[in-house]
Amino acid sequence: MRGDGNGSRARRRDRGFALILVIWVLALLALLGAEVAADSHSAALVSRNRRDLAQLRASADAGVTLAVMGLLDPVIAARWQADGRVYDRRYADQPLSLTVMDEGGKIDLNAASKELIAGLLNEFGVDRDRQALIVQAILDRRAQFAVAAPAPALPENTGRLFGQSHVINIGKLAFADVSELRLLPGMSRPLYARLEPELTVYSQNPTVNPMTASRSVLLAIPGAGSGDADAVIASRSGGATQLDVEEVSRLALYAQADTLHVVTITSRAGLVDHASFTRRAVVAISPDRPLEPARILRWEQPPDLADANEIARR
Repeated sequence: MRGDGNGSRARRRDRGFALILVIWVLALLALLGAEVAADSHSAALVSRNRRDLAQLRASADAGVTLAVMGLLDPVIAARWQADGRVYDRRYADQPLSLTVMDEGGKIDLNAASKELIAGLLNEFGVDRDRQALIVQAILDRRAQFAVAAPAPALPENTGRLFGQSHVINIGKLAFADVSELRLLPGMSRPLYARLEPELTVYSQNPTVNPMTASRSVLLAIPGAGSGDADAVIASRSGGATQLDVEEVSRLALYAQADTLHVVTITSRAGLVDHASFTRRAVVAISPDRPLEPARILRWEQPPDLADANEIARR
């Protein structure tokens, strides 16, 4: 009888151990299952995000094409304006926000007069000593790249950018890109963030196009006041405000109306407060070249606009 009691206790002890072992195994399996489920969920989210980003990128890229088509519309009255206004469109069920800026409406780092550059710095509140430092650094850089004679004619694929009869010899520019301005003494990151949208290296013109220039560029013109800038902007949409002869002659030293040669197209797909993708392209517009009416000169994903605005406020 005592032997049977000992055997019964042993069997109960074995069953208890087996139960604990089963519980541990089940707990381990549950943990592994949760890990697999979490990994599967994460992988699904990554795949969905990649798909959404690809769709946004494709829509933003398509927006650049829509803008080019708008600029080349055969109906002149329907053509898009390259003065920074926003065009809202939809593509593949994605909202698009499109803007076009004429590079001719910006101040060219390689060709603009020192008075025009200083005027822009003054418009952004830069003190005179710092203005003089930056302007002189720009002029010194130009002098280093100055050439005694114009470059010989080159084929299209050897470093020249074409837009109608507009030709840029990019191999001879003191500033091949606006970003090189950051290398100059006196230039800070916040100041560059404010200047960059108003500057260009593509127009190769000492004057700016008043019909597409921003208000800041118009106010940078020596002697121009807020009334002059308002009158010019109003005239673009057929406003009744007109400049008098004296105002026209004063602006003419630094501003000349011109046709579009090179534009910057910014295409944002998606909503600003949700997932979005922005494409920025610099495009040479050549309506007189039917086989190649537009050429991509630059294709990039710019920094987030909110980040850029935050930098500019610092």
